[in-house]
Amino acid sequence: MDYYEGVVREFLDADRSVFLNERCLINLDGVDYRINGKWPGGRHWYCDAVAVNLKTKTVQLCEVTYSKTLGSLIKRLTDWANNWEELRAALVRDNHVHPSWAVEPRAFFPRELRDVFDKKLSKISGIVGGQGQMPVPKVDYLEDIVPWKYKHY
Repeated sequence: MDYYEGVVREFLDADRSVFLNERCLINLDGVDYRINGKWPGGRHWYCDAVAVNLKTKTVQLCEVTYSKTLGSLIKRLTDWANNWEELRAALVRDNHVHPSWAVEPRAFFPRELRDVFDKKLSKISGIVGGQGQMPVPKVDYLEDIVPWKYKHY
């Protein structure tokens, strides 16, 4: 586990209407579908945290990184965007997310990497943000979520 994931978890958990599922398995083919004991590559992911907000009826797929290239984050977002409808269906099937609830990606990374993120995200803009497509990810900067910068309950 990335040590900053704990900081993100505490930040998300400070909102009492949010419930978390850390390292949540999202498997497009169902939890029982395996080939030789393994799930097919590119068809499942362990999301750093799934944050379910009961107040806003929103499910956020949260990923945390401080990698300078943001390579794994962009790959994850691209994979999700390419499989968005199946991903939503998997959340409904396996995690019992209500089908009418909004599902959105949420990325946590250092502020200095925003330009890198925007440039790389623009390369997948054809599969992000449109009707029936993955929403544009919500972004939070790691510098802004340290405990002394937000109100605890």
